[in-house]
Amino acid sequence: MRASRTQVVFMKTAGVVRIARNFIAARYLHRRRLIHLELELTRKCNFRCDYCNLQHENSRELDEQDIIRLLDKYQRDIAFVFLTGGEPLLYSHFDDLVDNIRRRGGIYLYVTTNGSLVSSNIGALKKVDLVSFSLDGPREIHEAHRPAGSFERIMEAMRLAESNGINIGVTCVLTKENAARIDDVLGFFEALNLFVTFAPMNHSTNLTDDDYARLRPAGGNLSLALERIIDLKKRTRIVLNSFASLQRLKDPGRFKDCYWGRMSAYVNADGFFQPCCLLKDRDREWNIRDEAVSRKYLMKADWSGCEYCEQQVNLSLHEVMSFIIRERRSLMPKRVRPVFS
Repeated sequence: MRASRTQVVFMKTAGVVRIARNFIAARYLHRRRLIHLELELTRKCNFRCDYCNLQHENSRELDEQDIIRLLDKYQRDIAFVFLTGGEPLLYSHFDDLVDNIRRRGGIYLYVTTNGSLVSSNIGALKKVDLVSFSLDGPREIHEAHRPAGSFERIMEAMRLAESNGINIGVTCVLTKENAARIDDVLGFFEALNLFVTFAPMNHSTNLTDDDYARLRPAGGNLSLALERIIDLKKRTRIVLNSFASLQRLKDPGRFKDCYWGRMSAYVNADGFFQPCCLLKDRDREWNIRDEAVSRKYLMKADWSGCEYCEQQVNLSLHEVMSFIIRERRSLMPKRVRPVFS
């Protein structure tokens, strides 16, 4: 029997209350709550962007049954699942995994993609709450670190997704090129009316120190870029980063306490828990296949002793929660916001 409008609102309200309760327990009571689960489905990628530097021959990917067991184990906590990679649409069981998550209910599912495989995965992507495309600005800026022709492919993919009723957004990585031309980048996104989250470059384990120094924005340009992003956020609703996270990125000294590891887990393609995507491959103690070990990971009161973080609790859960609340998606039927209009 189909649920009534009142029942749907009640169920979604109960879900919001559960998220808030778990958030408070993690943030203020220093308890583990696996609210947000980020899954590196695969290391495979059909691109080789400069700031990721993933190897084409790397074919590692998460076991689908391991993911399902993890979702079963923590289903009372998990409210957000983020599918990433590599290129997640290359994952061998992408369609089946999306179907499994959708059947559970109460989980906000979002995916990041380079856009090259959208047409062949359109059926599965229709079941996702938000598809975030990796787009760094206008053509010449976007393709400064990505394959030639990738700009047209991602623009066409976004049009196709929107025409199929898929909610879309953009993740823009701040590099030396687009930070130096931030007004062009912001004008581009504003003209297209695209929701955008700005992500600072992080010192990925795939990058050498020299490459990181070559690609990252200079301090002055990054600070100016963040000021301009804050100005845009004040004028429009397209910037999903919170004001607090943007201010923290400008002034890392304001960063005092990271509670990300208490409410989130990043699982890499080998099946190891990490409390943060910036720490991938650095800790191989917590394997999701080991029942006792994975439970011990989530029972720890406060894993992280980080004193500084270039992400500044900037991405994923904070921004998705802001997005849901702003658009009132938590209490309303799924609604698509036109972009290319």
